[in-house]
Amino acid sequence: MLSRYKKSSMTTGSSSQDYRNHTLIAPSATVRGDIEFSGGLHIQGTVEGSVSVGEEGGRLVIGESGVVKGEIRVAQVVINGRVEGDVHATENLELAEKASVEGNVYYLSLIHISEPTRLRRIS
Repeated sequence: MLSRYKKSSMTTGSSSQDYRNHTLIAPSATVRGDIEFSGGLHIQGTVEGSVSVGEEGGRLVIGESGVVKGEIRVAQVVINGRVEGDVHATENLELAEKASVEGNVYYLSLIHISEPTRLRRIS
């Protein structure tokens, strides 16, 4: 299910913030547990847990080999990998060509959906 946030429910971060802190989860890495970050997080490996952004805001990129098995609550989200869980993008959402989402997707502003993005709602 795709669902737009109302502007009044926008919760986090300034989109003009300069993100100097970036974290990479490499393709060979698996992280088990919840992650809270600020700045940038690029996932090429696997995360088994929720991913959320701190009060300072941030941008999440899930690369082609990236997998997240859990809920995502981040202001700016780019997905080009696989997500098994709900996605809450309180600012911007971009679904790239290899994106696969099995869960509900909530967003304020949808930037782009590339073909052949797969969206599947889990009830």
